Amino acid sequence: MSYPVILYPQLISRFRQKYSPPHEEDCCRSEQLRDYLFQLTGLLAGRVRQPDGISDAPLGASETTFGEVLRQYFGERIHTQLRFPIPDQDAFYSVDFALMFPELGLCWDIEVDEPFSFQNNRATHSIDDWRDRYRNTFFLKGNWMVIRFAEEQVVRYPKSCCKELADEIASLTGLHRYQKLLKNVPMLQPIKQWTVQSAKRMNKHNYRSRYLKKKDPAF
Repeated sequence: MSYPVILYPQLISRFRQKYSPPHEEDCCRSEQLRDYLFQLTGLLAGRVRQPDGISDAPLGASETTFGEVLRQYFGERIHTQLRFPIPDQDAFYSVDFALMFPELGLCWDIEVDEPFSFQNNRATHSIDDWRDRYRNTFFLKGNWMVIRFAEEQVVRYPKSCCKELADEIASLTGLHRYQKLLKNVPMLQPIKQWTVQSAKRMNKHNYRSRYLKKKDPAF
């Protein structure tokens, strides 16, 4: 198992199994693309979980920098810190970033996962921790797509992370305009997900501090 982690809700997964989008630049298929997007939009109408406001959860330095790169390519489709109340709890989830196509009903929850916290040295986002799985389920049931990048990926290769997002948009919508902007950017290299024990070893060897000092030369 490796990053990026890309998850689709059942509703959209079933739709993708049945339909595939035509290319937006094929003039002979432009009507087919409109029909395809019309069906997708109708499928999602009234079924996508909505935020109730903006949270006060702070963004880390790596997330703030990544946000600037996201906006460079996706503009106003990027939103931060949207707040979602958790049913039957006095708590909420806050998204790191949301990539939204409201005219289609499509929303991606984009998360940046660090292996451990500098504040308390505890492992975070490990594959043997239930909390991220519970959170993913919350958004998937609300018909959001979820994509998780490792912090190292967004720090070292932010443009390649954007390329990954552009590929996901194209594969679902048939809209390739974002891929064009990133056509010369290298593909994102996967990073293995960590367990609690491997995160502890990473902490011991100052792994996070090392990559936070390294930037993509093209950034």
